[in-house]
Amino acid sequence: MKMRAEQGVAGYAPQVARPQNADVGSMKMKYILIALLVCAAMCTSAQEPVATVLGDKIHRVELMPSEKMATSQKADLSEEEFAQWQKDFPAERLSQLIHRPIMQKYMRENNLVVTDKDIVAYLNRGDEPIPDDILDKEGKIFFGSIIESLLFSKSLFEEYGGRVAISSFGFADAIDARETFLQQQAQNGTFVINDPDLQKAFWANITNDWLDGTLTEVEAREMFNRPGFPMDTE
Repeated sequence: MKMRAEQGVAGYAPQVARPQNADVGSMKMKYILIALLVCAAMCTSAQEPVATVLGDKIHRVELMPSEKMATSQKADLSEEEFAQWQKDFPAERLSQLIHRPIMQKYMRENNLVVTDKDIVAYLNRGDEPIPDDILDKEGKIFFGSIIESLLFSKSLFEEYGGRVAISSFGFADAIDARETFLQQQAQNGTFVINDPDLQKAFWANITNDWLDGTLTEVEAREMFNRPGFPMDTE
């Protein structure tokens, strides 16, 4: 009887006393599976667009500054300012990625596309014209964007009115009219912002007076109604 009891215990023991290696291996496998699931969820989230404009998807990675830009800003700003810049950059970049294609589409549809001839005429309108041969690619882009902002702002202003911000470089932004215009575009499905925080920041930044000064509606109308605008001189 004693031998049978011992055999019984011996026969039962292997079933309850599992090797420690087996338990450790099982736990490792569980952690690996959990990590894979978390990684898959994060990857899926990263691949989902934060916004869509004119059918084109915008992903979060597109809202991150380049390493060169971040390094430059870090060198020029205080630690506190740099932290704020990093926080604000994604929403500001999203605004650019949404505004630009919508504006270009509007300019095409309303026959407001700026040509090299327009740029040359704009530069030669003053008392000291700029020679054509020094107008390189970057110069054309810069001065072309000024003329675009003036024509775009004037067209929106004529439809919606409101304040207009201006800069010493010549840029203009019909801030109130642009807000109304973009609200209509959003309602029509021209663009959609899926991320709630980015959506809130986008609309909060729409009417910021980001240029050097802001004209009242009366002052803006006087500027836009000048003969030959924007090729005239004040």
